[in-house]
Amino acid sequence: MTRLIKNFLIIFILFFSSLLYAETVNLNCKVNESNSNVNAKINIDEGFMEFGWIKYNITSVTETYITGIYIEEDDNVGGDIWILNRIEGTYLRSYNWLSCVDDNCKKKRQLSSGVYSGSCKKKLL
Repeated sequence: MTRLIKNFLIIFILFFSSLLYAETVNLNCKVNESNSNVNAKINIDEGFMEFGWIKYNITSVTETYITGIYIEEDDNVGGDIWILNRIEGTYLRSYNWLSCVDDNCKKKRQLSSGVYSGSCKKKLL
């Protein structure tokens, strides 16, 4: 009976270890276009990336790149794509969505697009 329990535990540990130890990597990203810094998070095992307030679903992971897509939920128009170079830490983000015409968003919104680039480094504490 104890041998059966040991075998079960070994299988459990091997099968679920990636779920038990899913690591979220915290990054500090510089935005080239605005000289600002943004906090970012990536968890490949759970399939998400965050850049500031935007949460992306990871759609592709290669040895060099991680790609995430955000679909605009408020207006159901457009979205954002973030591609991170895992080796160099550089990234490219592009968006197409409805944006505010004025500061209070009271006027009609308009379709806009843009591209951001920069670099990310792992946070040290």
